[in-house]
Amino acid sequence: MIEVEKLTMNKIEEILKSNSLGVMSFLDGDKPYGVPMMHIFLDGKLYFAFPKEGRKQRCLENNKNVCYVLLFQDCSLIIEGSLEKVREKEEIRKVLPIFCKMEGIPEKICEEFIKISTHHPKIGLYLLTPRAMSGWKLKRRN
Repeated sequence: MIEVEKLTMNKIEEILKSNSLGVMSFLDGDKPYGVPMMHIFLDGKLYFAFPKEGRKQRCLENNKNVCYVLLFQDCSLIIEGSLEKVREKEEIRKVLPIFCKMEGIPEKICEEFIKISTHHPKIGLYLLTPRAMSGWKLKRRN
């Protein structure tokens, strides 16, 4: 028999800190669009980086609502909220180098990405502001 246990906010944050890959779902008109994405959970905030223009940004132009799902071992997290581009230069300079390091991007290229992200309307750092967040753990009982 399988039971589910609701995760505490502390456990949800622990999973977000220790794992960086999930699936972000956007609305593309009347169609869902899911994309594997890497995240950074820093100072209680959930960040994503978009290094180039594409379908994700086109979706966000019409609807900022997203759903981010993360699976880890026997746990799942579902975060619904809105995704907005970060415009604060200090925040960008603090967070984007972490993404670059995770991806193995050389420092020189990372500096260019930071410069572009501060003034490009779509490319750069994004922040997910949650409206609903839940986490569940599967428990198997014999």
